Amino acid sequence: MTPGGCQTGHLLGAGASMLVLCLLAASPSWIAAEAPPPAEITRVVSIAPTVSEIICAIGACDKLVGVTRFDDYPQQVKGIAKIGGFVDPSLEAILNLRPHLVVLTKNGPNQSFVRALDQHKLPWIAFADERLDDFAAIAEKLGALLRREREAAALVAAFMAGLRTLNEQPRLTKSALVVYDHAPLIVAGPDTFGAEILGRCGLVNAYTGGVRYPTLDFETVVRSKPDVIIDVDMDGDGKSSPGYWSPVRPALKSAFVFVPDPGLMRLGPRLPGAMLALRRQIDAALAAGRAQK
Repeated sequence: MTPGGCQTGHLLGAGASMLVLCLLAASPSWIAAEAPPPAEITRVVSIAPTVSEIICAIGACDKLVGVTRFDDYPQQVKGIAKIGGFVDPSLEAILNLRPHLVVLTKNGPNQSFVRALDQHKLPWIAFADERLDDFAAIAEKLGALLRREREAAALVAAFMAGLRTLNEQPRLTKSALVVYDHAPLIVAGPDTFGAEILGRCGLVNAYTGGVRYPTLDFETVVRSKPDVIIDVDMDGDGKSSPGYWSPVRPALKSAFVFVPDPGLMRLGPRLPGAMLALRRQIDAALAAGRAQK
């Protein structure tokens, strides 16, 4: 039992959807609807790009019949029917696809959407996805549901091996900000996926406040004196970021790293490799800064 009496990692009985936020706030690996999926699941709707990527990585991409408009990897998902967004999926579009299972994540649709799935007796499962440790639970459970246990085990092993390689890098005595957006300027605060990535890359968070995703102004960024600014271009084109910082770049004296593909920062199979590449970018940016002094 978790705080408040929430059960975790099990199929729930009546009223499950009303407990979604309670359960997920307690950080279980997964929760699922009372309505069980069929023994053989061949039609899956994914309401998270992370989930879609993992499903494809375990060799079950052919089971996906619906994904979000944000799904962009691997190439196969671009041709799959779109069911709306990550937080605003279309129930009608999902019903039309007649899925055996709907897969969502902690930060996805709200309780009313999950209640609607229950009312239509659609099996669903919801995963926590805010920690690197959540990857194994997602992959292993999907492997079991989609009869890809061996492939899921291999995927988890490769993911963990990648993290071990990253952990072997020397730690940096540097601070950094992870910037998610420019209008407004949003950074990663404590207890977030971005903050964990900083730690794994050997950095400390230059933002020391208590808000998880704070909105800052340039003056506050300058005062925080980050050694590194990691700009995750959520617009996806990677072109506007350097110019955005021009007004304050001399005052910041920070090394800049631009991440043009935010998809690499999602909790998917590519993440360990992306973090290792990010660490190398950080090392190169810091070295270039030292050479200019």
